[in-house]
Amino acid sequence: MLSLYVFKVGPLRVDVGAARDAAARLATAIAMIESPTLDPIPGSRRCTHVRYIGPGVTDDLHVVHGGDDLAPGQVVPWPGVWQGRADRTQADSARAGGRYVVDRFEEHGDLVYAVAWWEPVQASA
Repeated sequence: MLSLYVFKVGPLRVDVGAARDAAARLATAIAMIESPTLDPIPGSRRCTHVRYIGPGVTDDLHVVHGGDDLAPGQVVPWPGVWQGRADRTQADSARAGGRYVVDRFEEHGDLVYAVAWWEPVQASA
């Protein structure tokens, strides 16, 4: 025996069974669609680490978001991220007047390090 459950909202009538079936078909179709892939920045590499070099930093090494594509000239975040959380306190990351920029790459076996140098930023007038 087929039972219908229909509810009304103003002038609209919604058949709950039909809506459920349509939602299941939509979810299946969405699951089959492959998400678009973005082309990496030219010259970028999949990096496992960033080595920060600059004032107050003694070759600090930080994991970068589980393997970001980084390119020379790209600004990188400080502090680094380890397992989804910052590996330095906010006080450590207070570096007014500058930023870290990727300069080059170093390979150590399967590891690819992006070497980021401290670059002072001039205040705009």
